[in-house]
Amino acid sequence: MKFGLLSYMAILVASAEASCEMKLKARSVDAITDSWKNDPVSGEGIMETELFRFDINFLEIDLNDEENPLYYSSENGASFHIERCWHPYEGWTTPDYGDHFRKLSLRPDSPLKRHLEAEEDIPKCLMQCAHQTPTQCWDIQNIGECINSPNSWVENPCTGDELAKANEIMNPWLSCLCDEDVDACEAISAKPPGDTKIDPFDFEQQYSQTLKDTWNINLPAYPEDALAKYFLFHQATTAIDNPYGGNDDGARYWDSASAFIDMRVEYDKVSNKCVPKVKIDSVDEQMKTLVSIDGVSTQCILEYAAGIYQKKMADEPLSGSQYAQASRDYVYHNSNHPIDVLANLRKWQRAASGGAPPTSTDEDSKVKVVLRDGSGNEEIIETELTYKKYQAMRGIVENRKNTMHQDRCSVMPIATDEAGTDLFGGPFGHECQQWTENGGYETVQDCDAKKRFRFVYPDTCPRIIFGVEEKRVEKRSKHEFKDTVKAGTMKMGMVGRRINLSTGEEQKNSYFPDLSEMESCELWVDGVVDSKGASLKSLCDLKNVEVPEPTCDFPSLMRTTADMTEAMHTLKSGAVRPSSEYFMPRLGADSWGECSSLIDNALVFTSKQMDIETTECGRDDWGSPEYQADPCCNWEISSKQCCAPRIITFPVPQASVDTAALAYYCAEDVDQLATAIYSAKDYVEKRKQTTDQHKGCLHDKQTKVDMYRQFADVGKNCSEEVIGKYESGEQRSTATCSIDEDCYTGVCKPAGDNEKIRYCQTSRSTLFVVQCLNDKLAGLDKAKAMMKAIFAESDMDATIDEVADGLGRAAGRKMCAGHQGWNFDPNYKNCKNNNYNDEGECEEYYCDNYDDCKTKCEATGLACNTNNDYWNPSNLPQTEAECLVDKLNNKDQYPDSAGGKFCARCWDGDSNCEEISEPSVCRLTRTGYNTYKWTAEQCKKATGRADAFVRDNEHYTSENYCEIPADTYEECIGADEIATCDEDYEDAWACVKDYPNSYDGCESLGGTYTYDTFNKGYPDSEIHTSVCRMYGPGWDGMTKEYVDAHCTEDLGEPQLMRSNREICMQALSHESKCYFEGGDEVSDQSGCPTVSGAFNVQYESGGRCELTATGYYNYWNSDITQTSVYKVAEMCNTLGEAESKWKLSVGKIWKPGQFDTKEKCEVGACNMGYHYTEEQCGQIERCSRWACDGCEKDWTSSNNGKFVADNVCVYKNTGSDVSDEVSCHNKFGADMAEWNAELGICVANANKGEWQCDALEDTAYYECREMQADTCAGAGYDDAPSIAKTLLNCRKTPSAECKTRESCESSGECRNGLRRRYWFDGEQHYMDNVCVAPTKDEHGRSSCAELMDQSQPNYWEGVEQLQDNTCVLMKKTESECSLIEGAVWTSTLETRSTCLDKEKCKVSDWMFNDFDSAECAKCNKNFEYVGEWHGNKWQVGSMSDSFHWLDRKWDKKNKWVSEVDSWRLEHVMRELVERLAEETEAQFVQCMYTGLMESVKKIACVCGENRSECDTSSIFNGLATIVNTTAYKDAREIAGNELTTFLSLEKASVADINNVTLEEGGGYVPKTNTTIVREDEKRRSLRNKEHRNLKENGDELNSASCMTVVKNSHGKLVGQLVGNCVKANFSQALAEASTLCLDVRNSIEIADVFDVAGFADYDPIGGGYTAREEVAVVTGGQYCVTVSETSFLCPIHRVEGYEEVTEDMGSDDCELVVNIVERMKLTKPCETGVLCVGSPEFFIALGVVTIMAILGCVVLGFVKCCRRRKGESMKHEINLKGAAGENSML
Repeated sequence: MKFGLLSYMAILVASAEASCEMKLKARSVDAITDSWKNDPVSGEGIMETELFRFDINFLEIDLNDEENPLYYSSENGASFHIERCWHPYEGWTTPDYGDHFRKLSLRPDSPLKRHLEAEEDIPKCLMQCAHQTPTQCWDIQNIGECINSPNSWVENPCTGDELAKANEIMNPWLSCLCDEDVDACEAISAKPPGDTKIDPFDFEQQYSQTLKDTWNINLPAYPEDALAKYFLFHQATTAIDNPYGGNDDGARYWDSASAFIDMRVEYDKVSNKCVPKVKIDSVDEQMKTLVSIDGVSTQCILEYAAGIYQKKMADEPLSGSQYAQASRDYVYHNSNHPIDVLANLRKWQRAASGGAPPTSTDEDSKVKVVLRDGSGNEEIIETELTYKKYQAMRGIVENRKNTMHQDRCSVMPIATDEAGTDLFGGPFGHECQQWTENGGYETVQDCDAKKRFRFVYPDTCPRIIFGVEEKRVEKRSKHEFKDTVKAGTMKMGMVGRRINLSTGEEQKNSYFPDLSEMESCELWVDGVVDSKGASLKSLCDLKNVEVPEPTCDFPSLMRTTADMTEAMHTLKSGAVRPSSEYFMPRLGADSWGECSSLIDNALVFTSKQMDIETTECGRDDWGSPEYQADPCCNWEISSKQCCAPRIITFPVPQASVDTAALAYYCAEDVDQLATAIYSAKDYVEKRKQTTDQHKGCLHDKQTKVDMYRQFADVGKNCSEEVIGKYESGEQRSTATCSIDEDCYTGVCKPAGDNEKIRYCQTSRSTLFVVQCLNDKLAGLDKAKAMMKAIFAESDMDATIDEVADGLGRAAGRKMCAGHQGWNFDPNYKNCKNNNYNDEGECEEYYCDNYDDCKTKCEATGLACNTNNDYWNPSNLPQTEAECLVDKLNNKDQYPDSAGGKFCARCWDGDSNCEEISEPSVCRLTRTGYNTYKWTAEQCKKATGRADAFVRDNEHYTSENYCEIPADTYEECIGADEIATCDEDYEDAWACVKDYPNSYDGCESLGGTYTYDTFNKGYPDSEIHTSVCRMYGPGWDGMTKEYVDAHCTEDLGEPQLMRSNREICMQALSHESKCYFEGGDEVSDQSGCPTVSGAFNVQYESGGRCELTATGYYNYWNSDITQTSVYKVAEMCNTLGEAESKWKLSVGKIWKPGQFDTKEKCEVGACNMGYHYTEEQCGQIERCSRWACDGCEKDWTSSNNGKFVADNVCVYKNTGSDVSDEVSCHNKFGADMAEWNAELGICVANANKGEWQCDALEDTAYYECREMQADTCAGAGYDDAPSIAKTLLNCRKTPSAECKTRESCESSGECRNGLRRRYWFDGEQHYMDNVCVAPTKDEHGRSSCAELMDQSQPNYWEGVEQLQDNTCVLMKKTESECSLIEGAVWTSTLETRSTCLDKEKCKVSDWMFNDFDSAECAKCNKNFEYVGEWHGNKWQVGSMSDSFHWLDRKWDKKNKWVSEVDSWRLEHVMRELVERLAEETEAQFVQCMYTGLMESVKKIACVCGENRSECDTSSIFNGLATIVNTTAYKDAREIAGNELTTFLSLEKASVADINNVTLEEGGGYVPKTNTTIVREDEKRRSLRNKEHRNLKENGDELNSASCMTVVKNSHGKLVGQLVGNCVKANFSQALAEASTLCLDVRNSIEIADVFDVAGFADYDPIGGGYTAREEVAVVTGGQYCVTVSETSFLCPIHRVEGYEEVTEDMGSDDCELVVNIVERMKLTKPCETGVLCVGSPEFFIALGVVTIMAILGCVVLGFVKCCRRRKGESMKHEINLKGAAGENSML
């Protein structure tokens, strides 16, 4: 109905050839986009979310000829832009092309490209320069510079004739493109468009871009909802043909659905293929082969996916970098890894078969799945593809890939074509080639060790239903709508403007801000041809394209909004991936777009400057100095300045009603018209608020998402800390510890062999897991409460044990627990003994399926229940007899126990236990180690006792002990046993190259220089001080037979290193004594026998003489000149063979019993160590952590190959009586002492311990851990640092023992502060000082990026950004630091005072900003310490935690149990945190669109087509749900947007579980109340106001009089509304009142008389507003009050003492609305069937001649029958176009 006069005339004279119909429509969409960016500090990718507004122009083309389809003439699709448009009252207008883009840049396929492709004689240099598609002026200029530059990058620069030819071709293009002369460019194109015809429906390439990245939208002409379908399936997807595109994690929300929860791929011998196996619904199911889903072979899909890259690479050979990424195994970066294919099966099934199976969100959601069990039996089941299954399955993807990493099925298969020719040999193909680092190919040795599969690459995988191929028409796919597309039609879109609502940045491209105002437009269209190749320009009139009226259909809109509401529920329920992308298609619906456009036509918004207090930006001059200086506008300064409420002159949008538009569109009912007016106003205001940078929906969402991101891995972290992580052959906790209290399991395990770091004991107890989860979720109350809701059946008072039990049920699965039970895990098959054949196949698995694994698990035999060391089964008793040894000698006391009782520490009930009880024993001082561990027979012979036994060291598995029972010290020490040596020990041989007495000499031979610490004997009896032992099979300890067979010329000759007798004697020499038992015959020294050689015999007492050696072994230089101590044992053994009175008394120590009685066991354990008795425990005091500065031995450094001791004893008076080697040896003996020439000191002894040093006069004892930190390094005579470094190889550590209470309590850790130790360059560095530099400003945020050399790899390593805006530059030296501006060389020693001396403004539990104290106070935040001081505590021993007194049993080795599973735990907790993310995503969508939906529905009800179907009562009283959450006891929560409307729930607010919703009313609509105006007054008022435009009028839609509706209990007006009413709903009353804050509309004028901010109750039935007594707490744009039960409140301003008022304090007469409505009634169009004078029908009926005759009369006399458009005054001139001229007036 929008006709200019000449348009009417054109109807009469239009030619028949005008069959082409073209329409141009405007749409506006607010859409969220996610994109990855690199964090400059960590180097990791982080997700950045932005909100954009896209103003889109849609062009609809219909040739009205179904025999003549339209095509794209370019692979890049089509494009168009608007040249100019005709406004009915303003004439021609041109678009805003914007500052960033030019008109011709829209062309995806420029004429120049076609020219270059068509021309035969194009200079090669020109083609090289024009390697990109030139579409813009500067492209052409760059090409021109390239061809004319002698330094051009092209291989053969243009010269001579070629240069002339190139410029001849380019100059016309330079001219036409830079002058933007489209016709001129078309004219010189050598190749006409139309040679290429691409079906727009099958066109795929444009789907690689989103609206954020493209300006053109190419779509088939769907009959309805084209934009919705674009959002649905035409937006960007992850390409399946990119070999190195990265793992695909289900990029699209509708593809995030799975039919199964677990899967793997394994080799099947029967089919000789790698087959997929799955579990459908339960982790306890047996894995079955997945045959097909929805009739499509899954095996085919896997081969299709594997082969598609091979096919691509056969056509496009890999570059060197791509080749380097390829590997023998499926590369993790490749999205066609079979595990990734299964994880994203919908996407791959769509690619292979043409359609993906439906999901649970589709109407017909059931899918048939065919499974095959181990016996080959197939079954068909029906299931749904759900997001929940997808979540469960995605949680184990990496694990599944890891478990098959070395499996045959991980090897890249070779795809062949039908003829059997390899499509791609490639890396590790049959040619056995790989790409090397040097940039070439080389043959791989033994490349056939794992043969690759070969298969014929399937081009498709058909869907077979009952033996017939039947293609799936996928729901929500292009194909579902293909039959609805009419041939000869096309739709395309152009983004005219996009605004980044997160930053305010705006880009324009042929943009019309008021396109809907236009009558028609002139277009430029490129890339569209018909079936004959004719361009659109020749088919359609591009100079007169209609801009039609919006057609808002009420029923259609209601269907769309119902779909929107359902989508919100779906998002919140977690049925789909939490992404606002799921909501986008609804915004693209035609009904939503048309009805939204109607609002644009109904109101004219102008800005009125108002002084208001607000936190809103209030500016639209993005980029201006004022905008940049305002923290409420400029995000970049918002981290330093508070966006606090302030008085600003605010451009409040004021709605001026286009009465003609509303009269044309809307109903006549005056109240309904008023509703339309205010709903339109409310729509615009809400849209502005929701997209506000600081207060809007995105800000609220991003704040919460940032918080949840911190907790994403809480399940994984607790799993690894408590259950442990399997690495290097053992299950180990990732948590390090110093004491038991550091561990959730309560046990800090001793360090392993050659390790200093201690780790926590692992356990599968869910109790420990829940303790960990509660700790790690300390900042997320709601997640902890949800754990109770999920795991304790919603019992908010559940104990931690009850939560733990529930977690076990949720995260548990059936598994084999016990000694090496993992071998029988049906979920993760383990190859027995790693026995793989040459083809990479496992010869035998421990078990094959669920039943097999269960059977074998329970049939693995019996084991002792005294040890839980599943990972080292050799430590366990191997027989029943060994197990049931009555170790504590209490079997008689407990006759029902086969092996007596023992005391155990248990973790999972009494099934996972470790014996801690020990009997009182007499232990031989010699410890068995490695090759020389005690055997039972050796122990018995050494002690001479049949009851002697061997026991392993519980902490170091490489050691063991020989022990005999002894209840008392006297019984142990008083026993004299004879030890003998015999053949139980074997000679030790090695391959020896040479005997150079130097480290360097041996290194030059390629050997290992070994100190002969035991005076090794050789066959020739020579004494060698050291040997050079060669690497190879001949190691110390090998037999003679072995070295004879393996020693070569390179490895040296076989040499006897130690005889069996020497080994035995050495073993027995530790503190052993050799006695001659003379008895009564010997009473003094004279009775003692003499022994020849270097031995003495000394009388002791009681007829006993002791044999001693005259010398000792020299530890330092091994220069043995006297007899070694172990020779005493050997001599004693020899003497004893001749004379029985000689006896070797083995060295022993007595160890009293530990927890060896029921009483000792049940009294509990000492918190300082369970081996302490209750009495000992109370006497122990120590620091809670080893966290003081000190020294430690540097185990990572070789000290340049020099030998270093563990401890040394140094003479203190060096330089007086001791000054050289001779005097040093004379002082302490050459056998013990060593003169260190480097330091000039005498070392009295080494590695003898402190007690032997104390026995020597004038000596000092040195050991790393006993030294102070300041003595750990240095140089100089008699200098402790020199001793520490040179002799002991010490280093500083911040983890030394705190030896005093004072040092303990003064030390600690400063979180967010400096540390003593930093990691970089692959190792730990202790640092006394570091360089600390201030951060630099980067886009308003503090950053260390400028302080990094970003040209270097891993440039962020060695740089750490702290919360106090400083950067720790670890690698900088002091001199380098002094050159950096603002940098300070700073001590890393933190104390409580230094840690807590820096304060910043804390804005959340995890975040600080850069506000100064004044700015912080403005935002009601607090200055708090940046550092968190975690000080050490001085602890006193106490008893706690009882142990278990158990029967010693020979029981089942393994048990089939239900235990918590690491991966299931990770999934369960990830799902819990994702529930919060789902709620946040749903909240974001609600925030963005629910309010708008209610406004649009009201507009459609009043002004839409088919509005008679509208239930006005229901629609007008509709509420928009803005918050819908479940609140929990003890869980603080901000429900809603903290900057607008929200409810603050404290921990005590909710008694149990409470469902909370906040619903917002659509805004007050003033009553027209026309009866208050007499008819004559009304007409007179209208005449007076008829010609006044509202923007010049003092009355406004936001005037105070239109909002004065609040009354007191007496019915008198006492206040006005200042914002929308909100209903707070609670499923039960709150336990304690909580704060409800309501947003206030700054646009509403406030009457001076109403000076108290408060609240009113709203009565939804009667529609009244009653003032309440509470005075609002005003915070910026919010009014806050406490509530405890369901309330319907409105923010108001009222008078003081409102209840005492007895007369109205204002008027509720909104005369402005009355006047507008009456004016609309006068401008209503003619009724149907009536020929109204001045209407288009009237003109047509009269004919052209009559029109011309009465034209003037029409204009002057019958205006009221004609609809006026926006901007039209009551008296206007009609602009005509056509023959009379474009801008002439009649």
